[in-house]
Amino acid sequence: MANTKAENTISTNYSRIFVRYSTAGDLRAQWEEARTKGATLLPVRSPPRHLTALERLTLTVQAPDIQADIEVELLQILEGLGIVVRVLDLGILDPPSLPMLGTGSPTLPTVRFENSTETPSSHSCPEKRAPERTHDSAVGSSALSWSVDKLTAEWDNLGTAERIRVARYGNRGARGVVLRSNDRTIFSHLLTNPHISTEEIASLAGNAALDPAALRRIAMSTDWLRSAEVVRNLVCNPKLPMPEVERLIRLLSRDELVRLAKSGRARASVKQAVAKRLKASER
Repeated sequence: MANTKAENTISTNYSRIFVRYSTAGDLRAQWEEARTKGATLLPVRSPPRHLTALERLTLTVQAPDIQADIEVELLQILEGLGIVVRVLDLGILDPPSLPMLGTGSPTLPTVRFENSTETPSSHSCPEKRAPERTHDSAVGSSALSWSVDKLTAEWDNLGTAERIRVARYGNRGARGVVLRSNDRTIFSHLLTNPHISTEEIASLAGNAALDPAALRRIAMSTDWLRSAEVVRNLVCNPKLPMPEVERLIRLLSRDELVRLAKSGRARASVKQAVAKRLKASER
């Protein structure tokens, strides 16, 4: 697995952070998402206590044949899960120019904090080191590497942090396990999975158990709203406020509106808004 380093520009007991990617595609997946959404999660189960929110860090990200410095701001420390950083400057790194990830989900990077007292020689040629399996590593025993059957059987035994990892980085089968689970607090993390499909988004859009903030996030996405199924499910979701419903029904064709008016899923207030829209379109 390849490496990433990070240099802390604020005085702490740690001067560098190594984050290792196995492929350029894995690096691209994380930092293209970060560029689009403004922030990303670096998996660290036990963040150093000396890190503080709003601290500015310089990351030297590495993958095979790739190295670039990235300026980020530490937004949040999630104990047992990782650190959330906001992108300030990607420097020379241009994620869209990197090779795309093949089939399957991206491999989690491993993260290691290096004390500033270590000698410079310990930094030389990090890409040639053997992969390190620390307690922060996504090793083979991780739930991300399990089959769907095993993940389903062991789901109730997983901690919250590992469930979130599965939601954020799991493949389609793993995401299906999340959707079928009773842990509704994890659903919103599926939205950050770079490989989630429109079909899965449509399923989430119609799920009344989805967090209202996550529902609004779907409702504000121009990409996801290109799907009539996503829009229909949002409109029929009882948690979506009526002002949002009235905005979204404008995106539906007349045929879609007619079907919606007859749907048993739509609440009375939605049907009234649809009828009003249909009447206005006849003028």
